[in-house]
Amino acid sequence: MKSIQNVEFFENQLIEDGRGYFRRIFSSLDAVSTETINFVQSSVSFNKKSGTVRGMHYQASPSNEWKYVTCLKGKIFDCLVDVRKDSSTYGITHCFEMSEEIGLSVLIPPGVAHGFQTQVDETYVHYQMTDIHRPELARRLLWNDVNLNIPWPLDVTSVSSLDLKGEKWPVAY
Repeated sequence: MKSIQNVEFFENQLIEDGRGYFRRIFSSLDAVSTETINFVQSSVSFNKKSGTVRGMHYQASPSNEWKYVTCLKGKIFDCLVDVRKDSSTYGITHCFEMSEEIGLSVLIPPGVAHGFQTQVDETYVHYQMTDIHRPELARRLLWNDVNLNIPWPLDVTSVSSLDLKGEKWPVAY
């Protein structure tokens, strides 16, 4: 599967002992796509049931929001779609799994839509963003658009009313 331009993946090292474990999930020294990562907002998504879909979200211009995503507990099927019209990977969809066990984080550049489906009950996803969420710039791709053909692995059990009103492909950032 082709990777999306400027998307970075990070394998977060796990250090275990008798107390449990320690895992660093971000270091600005590891990010190479940008000279400076300055996160200004951090959020956690708690999802009660497997099959829940959240997405496909991005912030429209003039936002320049980078997003750093980590699955802290549970398991997700994560999906990215490049909506940057001038990108060499415009229209590419990239899907992958993330979980506490896998220990993967992803850095998502502006103009790349993000969404996920929970694979197990009680899943926690952590986000760090370089811009404050502005509802007037919030955009959504329709999560089940046949033109995107995202291969959600489970039957969908829950989607927000806003996500049901996402835009059909194609769109451009």
